[in-house]
Amino acid sequence: MSTLNILFTSMDSVGHVNCCLGVAELLKARGHKITFTLKKAWEPSIKKHGFDFIELVLKEEEKQEAPAKTCQKSQSSEKTIESISTDSNSPSCCARKVSPPEEKKTVESCCQKETNPSGGCCRKIQKSAIEEKGCCKVVEKVEDSSCCRKKQSEESGDKVGDEKKKSDTIDGPNKFLVNFVRKNIESYRRTPMENVKRPHDPESEKMFMDFYRQMHALNEPIDEVIKKIKPDVVIIDFMSKLPCLMKSDVPWVQIWSPNPMALYGKALPPWSTGFPTDSPKELWEEYRGYAKSKSKKTDELNVQFLEKHGLKPTPEDCENFFLFESPYLNLYPYPEVLDYHDIAPRPKLWFRMDSSVREPDEKTPFVLPEKLANKPGKLIYFSLGSMGSVDVELMRNVIRVLTKTPYRVIVSKGPLHDQIELPDNMWGDKYVNQLAILPHVDLVITHGGNNTLTESLYFGKPLIVLPLFIDQLDNAQRVQEKKLGIRLNTYRFKDEELLEAIEKSLNDKDLHKRLAEVSQQLKTSKTSQQVCDLVEKLAKTKKCPLE
Repeated sequence: MSTLNILFTSMDSVGHVNCCLGVAELLKARGHKITFTLKKAWEPSIKKHGFDFIELVLKEEEKQEAPAKTCQKSQSSEKTIESISTDSNSPSCCARKVSPPEEKKTVESCCQKETNPSGGCCRKIQKSAIEEKGCCKVVEKVEDSSCCRKKQSEESGDKVGDEKKKSDTIDGPNKFLVNFVRKNIESYRRTPMENVKRPHDPESEKMFMDFYRQMHALNEPIDEVIKKIKPDVVIIDFMSKLPCLMKSDVPWVQIWSPNPMALYGKALPPWSTGFPTDSPKELWEEYRGYAKSKSKKTDELNVQFLEKHGLKPTPEDCENFFLFESPYLNLYPYPEVLDYHDIAPRPKLWFRMDSSVREPDEKTPFVLPEKLANKPGKLIYFSLGSMGSVDVELMRNVIRVLTKTPYRVIVSKGPLHDQIELPDNMWGDKYVNQLAILPHVDLVITHGGNNTLTESLYFGKPLIVLPLFIDQLDNAQRVQEKKLGIRLNTYRFKDEELLEAIEKSLNDKDLHKRLAEVSQQLKTSKTSQQVCDLVEKLAKTKKCPLE
């Protein structure tokens, strides 16, 4: 096979860029020329991996807000700001920052309770038609025991006054989504059903529209790069449709780096809700019914964007503007042991790869800091990802509980690292070399983002998942269902629940045996090389290689 000129681009998010890096390294190993085109802030990271870099320069007119046009056949996306309690990786789930909902009677799903005895999935939803089916019982809403309670904030040394003086924005790669998450933390403390039932809020709607505008603004700069370097194949990781590719003669590949539940349509629960796969379908439809009425403005914005570029949206487009499927080839990295093919057929035009584990950002081998090297005890890695870690109260609460263990802890502190203090049994930094650290730890406590999830399983590590938003909720539930980890209720777990989960994860020999088998499967999987074969065949034939 002659050398291919392959162009990669991604939405402005660490998780999506890292997934692209993993696939790019596979193709580079085949001798192909790899170029990334992203915003300027990503250049150091991309060049560190040895790839060419072209900056995406946004034009001023692309930054301006355009009036929206009505979509006559708009079918609502299930992803709305107020409809999702979300991870990782997209603000489509965010709701405005508001006070907790008023106390009222709620319905507790009995099937959720059975699925997750630890309480992580026993999320309370408001009284609904489900109750009439006799599946759920009415309970009074309990006092919020989340880490954001005043008492726990005081215990964790929350210096609110000092933090308010700090900047409201965070610079660097991923900054739009990180700042978006930071502004919407309160919504993540509610369940998806609570969020989807909230009244319409223009402020949160505008923020979600800004999310799409951010991606729309990349269309023309990407088109210019394609015309300049004339790639044989373009590979993207985007949650928005790009007219420059829809109209291009260059074959292109979409990577769907979040949890793949969205690819299976209505055969599974609504994406990013974290509902159990065996929960009542009435629950799914109730959620979808509320979500349907929440995305009108964003649907209109996306229709206007496509029509501006001479494209007529199809009913399928209007239903899933966030899902951009290529007619050539689509990839989703997700371990077979977690995938949903045991429930529904795999989607057409999509190829599953077991993982896209990239090379570590730093080539220097990880050396345990002296602060921890001289102490006894198991080693725990704690990370809520680049976006989840901006919830400083949550970070502090988990750290507070971890001080009660006899173990050592490595903490990825995130962009607000200067607001997080660590006790003697812990070491951490703003960002740590996760891929170099994972082989050395005994347990991972994570938000459940796709990359951290897959990388932890790749190295056979037990998981405790504290999901915040988007697909993190689905990943946490799937890990629990497949008995590969424990899901906890991120904002309402009790100290003893986390401590018991840690002990169980560290001492469960059967779990460790299963994880060793999964790790071996991922390390010996041939799907990564099959992806390279598919991309090479696509470049040669310019037709879908799966047909």
